[in-house]
Amino acid sequence: MTIAITLWPNDRWRHLVCRGVGLGLVAIVALATGAEARNARLVRDIDLQRGPHLPPPCPLSPCPIPEPYFGAVLSRLTPHGDLLLFSANDGASGPEPWVSDGSYEGTVRLGDLRPGAGGSAPIFIGSAGPQALLWAESTTSLGNDLWTTRGQPDDLERIALPCDPNCNPQTEGLILSAPVGDSLLFWVRDQYRQRQTLYRFDGNSRTVSVVHELCQAGGLCTRYSTGVQEWRGGLAYVEGDLFDRDAWFVEPGSWVPQPLVAGCSYVELLTASELGLLFTASCQGEPSGLYRLSEPTGTPLRLHGLTGDVAVEAVAGPDGFFLWSRSSDYSSSTIWWTDGSDLGTEFLATFDSVFDIAVLGNDLLLAARSGVSGPVTLWQVTRSGLRLELTTARVTTELVTVDDFAYFGAHDGVHGTELWSSDGSPQGTRLAADIYPGPGSSDPTDGGPGLSGFAVIGNDLFFAADHPAYDIELWTIPAGALPPALCVPAEGVLCLDERFQVTVDWTDHRGESGTGRALPLASDTGAFWFFDDGNLELMVKILDGCDSPWNSYWVFAGGLTDVAVQLEVEDRLTGVRRTYPNPLGQRFQPIQDTAAFSTCDATSE
Repeated sequence: MTIAITLWPNDRWRHLVCRGVGLGLVAIVALATGAEARNARLVRDIDLQRGPHLPPPCPLSPCPIPEPYFGAVLSRLTPHGDLLLFSANDGASGPEPWVSDGSYEGTVRLGDLRPGAGGSAPIFIGSAGPQALLWAESTTSLGNDLWTTRGQPDDLERIALPCDPNCNPQTEGLILSAPVGDSLLFWVRDQYRQRQTLYRFDGNSRTVSVVHELCQAGGLCTRYSTGVQEWRGGLAYVEGDLFDRDAWFVEPGSWVPQPLVAGCSYVELLTASELGLLFTASCQGEPSGLYRLSEPTGTPLRLHGLTGDVAVEAVAGPDGFFLWSRSSDYSSSTIWWTDGSDLGTEFLATFDSVFDIAVLGNDLLLAARSGVSGPVTLWQVTRSGLRLELTTARVTTELVTVDDFAYFGAHDGVHGTELWSSDGSPQGTRLAADIYPGPGSSDPTDGGPGLSGFAVIGNDLFFAADHPAYDIELWTIPAGALPPALCVPAEGVLCLDERFQVTVDWTDHRGESGTGRALPLASDTGAFWFFDDGNLELMVKILDGCDSPWNSYWVFAGGLTDVAVQLEVEDRLTGVRRTYPNPLGQRFQPIQDTAAFSTCDATSE
């Protein structure tokens, strides 16, 4: 017996092998060269080695335990003008700084700061006018070196600091920095002197100057910085220790820190907008509560006591603030709204736990859990306190909003953890891109140490995602409305590849009839049950056979029944239908229709 194996230069054939055609006798081996996954696009396959990497020691705290890692993208994505900066490993040079303009050709390595396979493990701090700053592991010490770049290959320039060679980024899981005009203010820790210093980088002159040093008198320094907020053209920050925290403000021009609020201690900055600076503190002997400051030289206004609650995060809306607080025993989380006044501060909703919040339009979106053991799902809370669950899919990432849409990673039990989007309505909350085919997960934002996160540049959303052919690489998707859903899932409707609608009618030996109940299993596969949800009767699969010589979509189906069955598959894009009957009393005959839909070139225009 001779077995012929054909190599097809397209990723869909690799998919056929990995997932299997189930009822067919076709043997296919694939060479994956495609770079499309639903609505998303692979920017560039950086790591061509396909070998496991061991991430270098992580300067972030807390840091994931290093373990073998497949893929290129290794750090949080950082926008710089119309460019994207990030750390990547090409499989040969180790983690080094990279830049992308969203195109294959424009995705290149900025430089090799630490030659060899170990890499420099860069961490981008942020932008200051035309320049961006990054930390990179030093080749001469155990500390880090500060570098600047305009985002062009081979333009990296080292910036000297007074703490060299003992400098390290001061972090609390994230870099403490904020842009102020064409300057970038950031905290640095001197590992030798064991203290922190606030520096200013001028993006035009490419110079660094000291703004403020904690514990200037010397001796053991227990004070630390806890937050930064760009506000009113300057920088507000907090410094203190376990027993006291004070707020300060740096005004451009003088660059001299001044006390921000007199008579307030235990300050925690929450967020800032044109309406003012929102923070929690104990002021003028009052118990800790929520305050708003309208101007750097103004008097803080007490908004609410938040008795028994601890403020966690706030986000600014069009004309006020949404606030998330939790109980001191972590048993519940509450959502509040304030317009910046005492009377305009009101309770909205309670959840068992909240993990992230974001403003979308006039409403608040939450990744939250309602129920002690329930999943984290996407919720909407309106200004009137209306609470609405937008999807039952399990949310796994932070939320990011772009104009009128929110993006996040979620797992719906069928497609694995993939990229989702929401317009703030249940019908507009759906899968945006199924990058890892079938039940596998692309885990968007899973970029190793530091998590890559989402980055928005212009009208495009960038993120790191896993794919069986490319491992973890850089992907992008146009931000905005998704194409209308061609097929809408329902109890008796199975939607495959978002385009094909499958329904089943049955009649048994007693003359009773009904409609099959759909059970999605993967993006291209599903099943139906007739009498008992634990007893599957029919399985259906749609396969993309749009390359030569077939040039069509295939329908495969198999059944475990001898009742009368009427299986109907409709291409919702073109309206073409195919019907597959099975007579009463006959065992269901396998369907292997490799010429079912010759509609490969159809478009949604």
